[in-house]
Order: sequence, then structure tokens, then C-alpha cells
Amino acid sequence: MPDTVRFSNRLNWTAKTNAFSRIIREKEQNGIAVVDLTKSNPTTVGFDVCQQDSESSMSLADVVSYAPEPAGLLPARAAIAAYYRDHAIDVDPAQIIVTASTSEAYSHLFRLLADPGDSVLTPQPSYPLFDYLAALDGLHVAPYRLVYDNSWRIDLVSVQKAISPHTRAMILVNPNNPTGSYIAPAELVAAKNICRHRVPLIVDEVFLDYDLCDTGANRRSLCGDHEDVTFILSGLSKVAALPQMKLSWIVVCGPRPPRERAVAALELINDMYLSASIPVQAAAPTLLAARHAIQSAIRTRLQANLDMLDRALAATAATRRGVQGGWSAVIDLPPVRSDEGWVLHILDNENVTFHPGFLYDFEDDPVVVCSLLTPPADFEHGIQALTRCLPASSPQ
Repeated sequence: MPDTVRFSNRLNWTAKTNAFSRIIREKEQNGIAVVDLTKSNPTTVGFDVCQQDSESSMSLADVVSYAPEPAGLLPARAAIAAYYRDHAIDVDPAQIIVTASTSEAYSHLFRLLADPGDSVLTPQPSYPLFDYLAALDGLHVAPYRLVYDNSWRIDLVSVQKAISPHTRAMILVNPNNPTGSYIAPAELVAAKNICRHRVPLIVDEVFLDYDLCDTGANRRSLCGDHEDVTFILSGLSKVAALPQMKLSWIVVCGPRPPRERAVAALELINDMYLSASIPVQAAAPTLLAARHAIQSAIRTRLQANLDMLDRALAATAATRRGVQGGWSAVIDLPPVRSDEGWVLHILDNENVTFHPGFLYDFEDDPVVVCSLLTPPADFEHGIQALTRCLPASSPQ
């Protein structure tokens, strides 16, 4: 009997195995260990994330009865509000919607703000997720550029060009992944002026707490007072280094009447799914209160790996781009081959893997991206392998 099942065009993308994955699999099958400088899962890179407190929280009597709240349990939302108080921002728990992940939060917001066929503005370069999430909700992405000249900034002209009558939201990532650039106050004002009154801002702040400067001056949440409705996203995955706990949130900011309408609509959407489990919501106050130790350990590693990277690249033809926060470093390599060519060359010759820049839609070539979360011994091994593949100085 012929297979006549038709799948949605929302899934109309290619899922082929790329050359990197194929070579890595072949090496592993031949007993060759590959050092992976792309790891970004905090549970797999050697940190001691203690689960004792969360396990005791999840065993409390109030998790055995099912009494869901569409916005999320009040103690969880109160704990999230306390997190923002630590950032000197007053958030009412009534402004918060609890979700299972930031991906789910994006989907809720796309359903709230857009109809099929509409578009959202997305930064380029950025993490390769927005295209897929938008497509699953029947939306298109309209990229705007981030440009680099010793530091990253939003190309505001490209924002103006990307906006159309079908634009329903602009996504900002603060700090961006993988560029590590925070949104400067002047950029936020300019973006608001371009988008005012018809294109709400969605601000992803999952990496907010991981600044790479001594003063912490860059670590500024964009949550707070806004003249227009603005949506702030974050979650335990990065804030508490607990991706397996599946708890994220949306903070709805802006003037009270439109903000309350947005919250009510998001509660209705959230009520259709109720994805965030009661046990993890019950554990949220404990998990968020315990975040400081793991964040400190992560920031120490990020800075140590960044310092090691700078020392290693000092006498080579490669340069590191400026980074203010987050877990990634962007490296410019000599233009003797493409970024894909460089990654394959290093993998073939040194059994070390990086991410090629094209995965993040970098316009420049060649660029590679590495994770500063990598265990230090692996990171040093991988960076030394990179330097062995480089000429001693930039070609004339």
C-alpha cells in the first residue's frame, strides 16, 4: 500500500548528516578520540552541579497534587521576581509566565503576536534556532545585521530595511550567542524608535549573568520599564546551569493596560499546554537561590579559557574578536581556506573540532567558534592544535 501521508511544509528543511558529523563518527568508530571545542552543555563539562536541594524540594507534599496555574505556580514566579531584584529591577510576579523552555516561550510569543505568513526580525549572526522555531509556527524570519569593528553593534539601517508591513516582532539577544555582545543603551533606544508602537521587542537574556569583564558593568538586564510592551526571556538552563530541569520564563514589561492584556493572552496559550512540571516549579526557589556558586565557577572557567586563548593566538595569524559575555569565542583565521575548510582541516589533522562560522550566519569568512565552557585541559589541547595549523604571522 503506498505511503500517502503528507507532512506539513513547516518541516520543509534538510536534515542531512554534515561532513563534520560524518568524519567524527568515522574517527570514533576507528577508536580515535576527538576533542570537542563546541560543548555548551554545563552538565557534561565537569561542573559539580549538586542536585540534593532540588531533590528535596521535589519531594515536598505539595508536588503530589495537581493544581496547575496557567501562568505558573506563584512561588516559582516569586523566585523569578527575586532574581530580577538581584539585578536591581522590580518585577511583579503577575508579569511572569512560566514555560518549559525558551524555545516554548518563543513559540508562545509567535502565536501571540503573529499570524501565519508574518515575519520576525532576527539578529545575524546568531544561534541557528530562530529559522526553525519560526517555521514551525508558519512564520518567516527577516535578518538584521550585527557588524563588527573592534566591537559589535546593531546595523540600524539593516533593521529599517528588514521591517515590512508583515513584521510582528524584533528579537534581541542580550548578550548575543555567539558574538557575546550586550545591547548598548543607545542601541536599545534606537531599536525602540524604529519599532515603536507596532513591532514589540523579544529580548533573550539566557546568558545575561555571564559577563567577561571585571566590573560587571555590561551585565544589564533590559527587563524593566518600557514605553511599549516588551518580552524578556530566560531560564534555568543557563541561569542555574540546569538544562535538564526544563524551566524558563517570559517577563512581560510595559504600560499596565497592554501588559495585562498580553499576560492574559499568554496565560490562555500556556493553559493549552501546561508544559512546565509542578515538581520543577516547586524546586525553582531553591534552584535559583543556589545559582551563585555555579555561576561563579562557570565565570572563572570562561575567563581562564579566554586568557589561555589570547596567549595562544598572540604569535599567530589568527585573532580573537572582542567578547563581553556568554560562553563562546569567535576566531578569525587566515583566508587561505573557508571556515568549513579550516574546521575540516583541523579535524582531519588534529582530531579537534570547532564550529564553522557559517552555522551562525557570519558574513565574514573564515570564522570559527569555540565554547569557553570546554574543560580547561581539553580547551588548551584544542587551541594548541589550532595554532599548529596556523602560519606564524599573517600572510602579506
